[in-house]
Amino acid sequence: MSCLCYGAILILALGIMATESRASFLALGVSVCSWAAGNRQNLRWRQVAAFSAVAIVLGVSFLHVLGTDERVMDRMFSMIDGRALENPRVEHWRDSLRAGMHFLPFGAGLGSYRYAYLPFQLEGSNRWFVNADGMPVEWFVEGGLVVLGIVLLGLALTVRELRRAVQLASSDDSDEDNICCRTVIQTFLYVIPALLVSQAFDFGITLPALYLPVSVLLGILVGLGLRNKTLKVVPCAQKIRARWITQAVVVVFMLVGGIKGVVDHNRDAWLQSVDQAVSVDRRKPVEQWKGFLEEESQLRQLAEKQQNNSEVYRVLSNVIVSNQQLHGYSAFANGNVLNREIAGEVKPEWLSLATLRSAIKSTEMGRVVVRRGPDFMLPGQDFEQFIAARNYALRSLILSPLDDRPRIRLIETDFAAQDRNVSQLLTNQVRRLRAGDVAIEAYVDRLERMGQRAQPASQYDQ
Repeated sequence: MSCLCYGAILILALGIMATESRASFLALGVSVCSWAAGNRQNLRWRQVAAFSAVAIVLGVSFLHVLGTDERVMDRMFSMIDGRALENPRVEHWRDSLRAGMHFLPFGAGLGSYRYAYLPFQLEGSNRWFVNADGMPVEWFVEGGLVVLGIVLLGLALTVRELRRAVQLASSDDSDEDNICCRTVIQTFLYVIPALLVSQAFDFGITLPALYLPVSVLLGILVGLGLRNKTLKVVPCAQKIRARWITQAVVVVFMLVGGIKGVVDHNRDAWLQSVDQAVSVDRRKPVEQWKGFLEEESQLRQLAEKQQNNSEVYRVLSNVIVSNQQLHGYSAFANGNVLNREIAGEVKPEWLSLATLRSAIKSTEMGRVVVRRGPDFMLPGQDFEQFIAARNYALRSLILSPLDDRPRIRLIETDFAAQDRNVSQLLTNQVRRLRAGDVAIEAYVDRLERMGQRAQPASQYDQ
C-alpha cells in the first residue's frame, strides 16, 4: 500500500512539473506536507527520505528528456527570489480588487467577471481576462462579501465534518466504518490544502473536471457524519431501505444534471465554433468566403428557445451580418454590380460595416449629404436584416450589459438607429471598457471618424 501511495505521489509530481505550473507545484508541496504531518506517527521517515531522493532524480531526468529542465527550474526558483510577483496577474488583481470594492456588498453578479473588471483597468495589461486566475479575487468581484462568506462557511462546515470523521474512525465500530473514515480523512488531508493553494492562483474549481469530484468527496464526508448520528439506531431493514432510496434519488439527480450539463456544454461549444468560424472566414480572401445560412436558421430557432442567453443573440447578429456581406460579394461576382472582372479585386474591407457607414455620408457639390441606409444595399442584400442584426445585438447587450462586443455592433449598425447620440455614448463606453487595448481603440476611432448615421426613417426604426 505504501508503494502505491508513493507511486501515485510521484506520478502527480512528474505530471505537474511537466505543466510548468508554479501554483500547482506549490499546491502539491503544501498538500504532501499536510498529508505527511497528519500521518507523522505512522510514517517511516527513512522510506520518506529515500523516496524523496528517488523522486528528485527521476523528476530531473524526466524534465531533461522533455528538454524543459532549465525552464522548469527557473520557474520554480522564481517563487523564491520574488520574480513570481512580476506576473501580470498581480497587477490585474489590483484592478480587480478596485472593481470588487465598487460592487460591494453583493458583487457584480455570478459569471460577470470578464466584464465587471473592465472599467477599472489602471495597472494591468490590456489582455482580456475571462477569469481572475485567482478564485478569491473572482468571488469577491462577482459575489462581494456574500459569496466570500458562503465560501468561508463551507470551509468551516467541512472542517467540522472532518472532525466527526476522525471521531468515528477512533471509535470501536465496525471495520467498514473505520476503513471508510480513514480513507476519507487521508483524502481530505491532501485535498483541502491542495485546493486552498491552487485555487488562489487558478480557476479550476469552476470546471466540471474538478468541482464534480470535490462535490462527491464532500457528499461522502457529510454522509459519514449523518451515518454516525442517525442510521446506527435504525433497524437493519429500514437502514437498507433508506440507503436504496437515497441512492436512487442521487442517481436521478445526477442523471438529470449530467444530461443538462452535456446539452448546455454542446450548445455553448457549438456557439463558440460558429462564432470562430465566421471570424476566421471573413479574414480570408472574399472569393473563399462561404455562407452560414444553415447556422443562421439554427441560431434563430435557438434564440426563440434560449431567450436569456446573450451569446446566442450576439453570435446570431454576427452570422446575419456575415451572410449579408456574402450576398454583397455575390453581386460583384455575378455581374450585378459593374462587371465580373472587378470581382477578383474586391477586398473584404469594401463589404465591411465600417465602409457601409462611411458610404452613407457622401459629398456632392462641396456639401455633405447623409443618405438613408437602404439606398446603399447591394443586390441580394436586405436592409431589414441589418436592422435585425442590430436588434439582436441590443438584446445581447441588455442581457450582458458589461460586454463591449454588442456595443461595437450597435455602433457599426447605427445607420438604422433613431437617436443621434447613441453611438457617441456607446463609443465612450467601449473606450472605458477596453482601455489599453490598442486594436479595439483604433477600430472605434476609425468608426468614429468614418461613421455617420443615416437619416432616420420610421419604417426602419425598431
